Amino acid sequence: MNSDALIHKISELRTAGADQFDPVRFRYIEALALRAHGSRQPLGQRLTEKSAASLADYLASRGANRADNKAIKSRPGTATVASLAALRRALDASQTRPTVGASDFEQQLQDQEGELLQGALFASSLGTEAAAEPLSDNVDVAVKPLKSSQSLRVHQQRRAAEKRVELAIAEGPESPGPLNPQMLAIKALSIMRDISPHYLNRYVAYLDTLFWVEQLDTAASTKADKKNSRVGSRAKAKKKSV
Repeated sequence: MNSDALIHKISELRTAGADQFDPVRFRYIEALALRAHGSRQPLGQRLTEKSAASLADYLASRGANRADNKAIKSRPGTATVASLAALRRALDASQTRPTVGASDFEQQLQDQEGELLQGALFASSLGTEAAAEPLSDNVDVAVKPLKSSQSLRVHQQRRAAEKRVELAIAEGPESPGPLNPQMLAIKALSIMRDISPHYLNRYVAYLDTLFWVEQLDTAASTKADKKNSRVGSRAKAKKKSV
């Protein structure tokens, strides 16, 4: 390629916006080609060859970068989320129920707070003498949970989430590939657990919300499809009868 053809090609590439990939590098190649065009032989030929080789490397780097960007954009963005969803469903299926002792203790707290609130309400409305008599079964009392019961419930939920994460990390896939979605999700959970367990609990709660919304959307769409199917069947039956 002579210097005139090289300069023409560089001009076309600039018009097409190829210089935006690396403007400084492209300007250096262009300046080298212009210098080769104004130099005597054999220096001009050597500069032309150097400029042409630099331009070829530039275009190769630009093409590789565009291919990488295209691959990243075409990669499914929900792969990790889907993997986490499958992992969560598997953990929920194998999760054991809380111990009987913890459930009995929580039930006792709820019974005690209910009795206390009923007694306080009855004493304030009828007086101190009637406070010892039990309330009628027809009286509907809005029971507000005590702080101790709420704290126990929050602790149990947090501990259940921690157990799910520990089980997910322990039951990771054997010999996974470097881009295995489940292994990447497990690695992310491990890092979050080491850096901030509190943030990990919030992240698990966020995933619970996402899964709940996903199930809600699926149920709504299924219901709408069934309704449309029934409407279509009725319309077809009406046409046949006419």
